[in-house]
Amino acid sequence: MTARRFSIILLPIIAAVCGCGARSKPQPEVAYAQRDPVTLAQSIVRPARPLYGRFHFHFEETTGDSQYIEIEGVDFPIRLDPEKSDKKALASYMGLSNNVLNPEENRRSIFFVGTYDPRSEKFTLKKWSIKRPFHRLWVEFPENPLEGKSKVIVVSHLTRSDFDWSDRFDPTDPKFHPDDYVSD
Repeated sequence: MTARRFSIILLPIIAAVCGCGARSKPQPEVAYAQRDPVTLAQSIVRPARPLYGRFHFHFEETTGDSQYIEIEGVDFPIRLDPEKSDKKALASYMGLSNNVLNPEENRRSIFFVGTYDPRSEKFTLKKWSIKRPFHRLWVEFPENPLEGKSKVIVVSHLTRSDFDWSDRFDPTDPKFHPDDYVSD
């Protein structure tokens, strides 16, 4: 028996019997999973090619990635593709107020329809909607701003006040109908 065959056959058996393998350095994937299980889950289910469909969307107020879609129960960060996305859908989504985007209760209420490219993490938005009833942050502005109160209320319709004006989007435009973005 050559030394190579000896090491291939017997070393794993010896390591298992004496427990030497337990002290060996963990594999990079295992060490990575111990640090960041979400990233490991993303790497396991990350699609190999672009996907078209309807995805749960959620927004997180953070300094890093803040927009996510859910695929098979795992959140993937996205960057909206302004070149390929539907201009009307993108402008109305970008105009959506934080009072509707931020409540945690809306995490599973907003849907994006479009194409997700896993390599670039770009999302081509074709349409979006929010499922009714949904939640809106309601803020009371008293005379003293330090005494302001807020609460989350349940609503079933988007209004023009749920959207912010920008140079690309005007919620007061008569052609814009907020309820076009509400689904049952």
